Amino acid sequence: SLVVSNEATAIGFDAPVALTVSGQGNPEISVNAGAWTQQATIESGDRVRVRLVAAAAASTARSATISYGTSSAAWTVTTAP
Repeated sequence: SLVVSNEATAIGFDAPVALTVSGQGNPEISVNAGAWTQQATIESGDRVRVRLVAAAAASTARSATISYGTSSAAWTVTTAP
């Protein structure tokens, strides 16, 4: 199944920042409810969501890594046992 994250608001920077996503389950990002893609440029105040295809097997995790500037964050989806 396709799983979509809650929306997060990007804050704390003064200039546009490149945002990319990589990982398992064909992860993609959407900025301000726009098209789904694997890379975008964001500005402070933009709203970001992540989605990926969850594993078919029980108790299996898939992760997406969102990279921006020199930082990154992981988002993991685990199927039920």
